[in-house]
Amino acid sequence: MALGAMDKYNIPVKIVPCGFNYYNPQKFRSKAILEFGPVYDIPFSLVEIYRQDKKKAISILLENL
Repeated sequence: MALGAMDKYNIPVKIVPCGFNYYNPQKFRSKAILEFGPVYDIPFSLVEIYRQDKKKAISILLENL
C-alpha cells in the first residue's frame, strides 16, 4: 500500500513497525505489550523499482524493515 500510494500520489510515506505480544495468549484478557520500532522513510528510488517489478520492490522493502 505504501509503495502504491507513493507511486500514485507522489508523496513521501513513512512506516512505523510494531509488534503485539500477549503474556498468556491462551487466557482471555491476558496482558499484552505493544512495541514500536524506529520510523522508516521509504526511499523514492524504491518506487522506480516498484513500477518495473512490484514483487521485487516489496521484497526489498520488507528486507530493509
